[in-house]
Amino acid sequence: MMRNHSVRVMLAAAAVAAAPAVLAAQQTTVDTTTRPVTQAVMDTTVRPPTHTVVKGETLWELAQRYLNNPFLWPEILDLNKTMIADPHWIYPGQVFNLPGAVSSVSVAVSGFPPVDTMANVAPPMTVTVDTAALPTMALDSTQPPPEPSVNTATAPTVFKRAPETAPTTTSVASVAPPEPTVAKGRYLAAPYVVQTGTLKGAGQVIRSADLDALGNADSRRMFKAYDNVLLQTPAGMTLNPGDRLMVVKRGPSLRGLGDVIIPTGVILVTHAAEGDADPVGQVVKLYGEMTPGQLLVPADTADLSSTARPEPIADGPWASIKWVLSDPVLPTVQNYAVLDITSADGVKPGDMFQVFRAADTQKKGEIPGLPEVVIGTAQAIRVTAYGTTVMITTQRQPSINVGARVRVSARMP
Repeated sequence: MMRNHSVRVMLAAAAVAAAPAVLAAQQTTVDTTTRPVTQAVMDTTVRPPTHTVVKGETLWELAQRYLNNPFLWPEILDLNKTMIADPHWIYPGQVFNLPGAVSSVSVAVSGFPPVDTMANVAPPMTVTVDTAALPTMALDSTQPPPEPSVNTATAPTVFKRAPETAPTTTSVASVAPPEPTVAKGRYLAAPYVVQTGTLKGAGQVIRSADLDALGNADSRRMFKAYDNVLLQTPAGMTLNPGDRLMVVKRGPSLRGLGDVIIPTGVILVTHAAEGDADPVGQVVKLYGEMTPGQLLVPADTADLSSTARPEPIADGPWASIKWVLSDPVLPTVQNYAVLDITSADGVKPGDMFQVFRAADTQKKGEIPGLPEVVIGTAQAIRVTAYGTTVMITTQRQPSINVGARVRVSARMP
């Protein structure tokens, strides 16, 4: 037993001593300077480091321009808190830092196969040079070495110097056209208030103009995008191909204001009336459930030409929220709401409102009254002589609901 143990120890020692030689024999030397590049992917991201505020801009717009998402405006706010006392008010001349203002380049490279496949690669060629047969040349250390001459007429373009051009200073704001104060899509989708009993001469969506699988007139009761529909022409109009009509339905009647009209979509006229045949249109926009029997009115976009921005004001007129589209449990950003303030009060599309809770200065027992609390902001989208429709743009508190107080905080010029 002792002899066998001694033999095992001697064999193990021999194996350990031979291991470096075995590992060295398995190593393969790769010249990485000749590593072929088979794929290179470059990703470059460039964003200016700062932005100088001009008249009429908001954090909402800056987030849309530089971050492609207006709801990311808190990222700009976080970088510039020392300059922004209230995120609803920024002023011309302020220079804001922008998030992610870097120029980065990433390159992905792939080349040699894995080591385990290197056995199939031919070994490098070995060249033996007899240095004794090489010519000798005496060097004068006092003279610089001669510069190689290049025939510029036949030299490849890689040797030609790139032309020196002055860097451009054109900003994005100077190239892009100004955005309208009220976006067309928001305007067309917004409910609005009219006088009670209006729209008596409106047209109507009759029924589907498509066929079902059996070749009969389709009897569907709800339309989707690109459906064809038969139209009843509004009174006093002649429908031609290319005309656009709003499809609307009646909403609630608001006491002291009027009737709410709710858009459900837009129809493009494709065929004019011919003989006894009704005109045909195609559904190109959907804002809600569109069904047969809903009303047709002209698509009015006359209030969308302004690109000005509202100017902040102090102590603007007060109003209150009377109705919210779709009656959500907790109204929030991008919900439409109707206010009991009208064009007679000087309100225009684009005006800004502040939703707030008025200060309660009365002390209840040992509990002091609350100061004024800002709940959120809203933008006027459609304004009539019977009410104003706003879209909620920001929210700080959850209590945006019917009855909440609002006031004009910025007016369009």
